[in-house]
This record gives sequence, structure tokens and C-alpha cells, in this order.
Amino acid sequence: MYGMLYNTTDDEDLRATIAEVNDPLVDGCEDQGDGSPGTCPLSKTVDERSERDGPAPEAVAVGRAVDATNCK
Repeated sequence: MYGMLYNTTDDEDLRATIAEVNDPLVDGCEDQGDGSPGTCPLSKTVDERSERDGPAPEAVAVGRAVDATNCK
């Protein structure tokens, strides 16, 4: 919870959100995967819509790694 983003932001709303998702009594988990309380592992974070619609990407990045026209 007290990582780089939390420690460097002046945005109190963001700090509150980070604290909320790390609190096992609100949105967090008793075991974040290493035996300590904190944020839930991705395998335990399924929203209500995903069960109905299936997985959906949040963003897609497209690019070209090599320009094939210049390869010989």
C-alpha cells in the first residue's frame, strides 16, 4: 500500500482508493498471495460483468516491431 504511487501523490482521493482496495474489510483480501493482507491477486478479482460478458480487454496496443520492406 505504501509504494511509490501512494507515497508520491498529493491526490487524497487516490490515496483513499488505494487504502480501500488494500483493506480486507472493504475491497482487499486477507491473503494477497504472500500470506499478508492487502490487494487481492488477479485470480480473485472478477467483477459482476465479467461473468456475464466474459473477459474483455481494457486497451489494445498495435505496432510494428520490424519494417519488413527494408529487410534483405
